[in-house]
Amino acid sequence: MPTIKVHGDRATSEVNVTIMVRAKTRLGEIDATAFASFFDLIERRDGQWKILKRTAIYEKDRADPVDRPALPEAFFTGVGAYPSELRFFASTLGEFGVPLSQTLVLDMSPAMDSLYVHGPEWLSVG
Repeated sequence: MPTIKVHGDRATSEVNVTIMVRAKTRLGEIDATAFASFFDLIERRDGQWKILKRTAIYEKDRADPVDRPALPEAFFTGVGAYPSELRFFASTLGEFGVPLSQTLVLDMSPAMDSLYVHGPEWLSVG
């Protein structure tokens, strides 16, 4: 259930999300699951509420084999190059040529702290 704060024609919202991807990797089929929350800045324009900006805050992730009892050890090679909060999810995306965003927000990070400071400031201006 989202937490929503409204001030005039502006609002902030935060909701927990689970992002799931099934992917066929070079080492077998996996289910990669990322646990995160979406922090949204919302505005009412012309009588309609619309999301102005959505930021995902990544908390943790996991990878589960689909077609075997365990992931082979080779699956874990290179995952240390990614943040621990989404190492399996990012590694799987990287295998398909999808780079990580440079504006990635991780749980308990300075970027998350900044987001939580900026949100209420933005809300109070409206």
